[in-house]
Amino acid sequence: LRICRSLNMVVILQKIVTGISPVLGEIPLPMEFYRRRQLICGIIKLCCFTIGVPLNLISFTFFFKHRAEAISNHLYLFINSVDILIGLLSLIYGITNTFNLGGDLISNRHICNMIGLSWYSLEKLSIASVTVLNIVRTSCLFFPFHKIRRKHVLLTIATTVITTVTFFSMLIFCGGTYPYNNLSGICRPVIS
Repeated sequence: LRICRSLNMVVILQKIVTGISPVLGEIPLPMEFYRRRQLICGIIKLCCFTIGVPLNLISFTFFFKHRAEAISNHLYLFINSVDILIGLLSLIYGITNTFNLGGDLISNRHICNMIGLSWYSLEKLSIASVTVLNIVRTSCLFFPFHKIRRKHVLLTIATTVITTVTFFSMLIFCGGTYPYNNLSGICRPVIS
């Protein structure tokens, strides 16, 4: 029960950060505004897919060939994998937003839960993995003679994945969902 309350606070904080007042709710704007915003966001997401996925695949193959040389290559492989998955989800959101197919394509509750959970988890994993990479790089600068063990870095990544997925899955276990929001064009977390 305490976890569910803290998740509710996270959702309230997300609403504050995105400019939605938790007290007043969303300010009603004309539907044309939301439709144009979805179209622009959809085009941006499609561009992210068409540019990001091929470049991340090229980068992934490079680091995969040189993975035994350094610990940072394992981190780059993980970051590329997460970014490729985010790019694939951007394709789904890009198609639904650009062609206004949200109600038809991802309106199924289970599909939207899966996409929403994946989107928010991958977004946080991307940030966390870049943070781990920066910590490794910084520790190499400050302690040049201290060798960082590969198993510590891989254990950190595994712990981050498990923690992030568990955190965003708790929303579903506490009775919340990731329903498709027609105004924002994505599957947003909602605690019921």
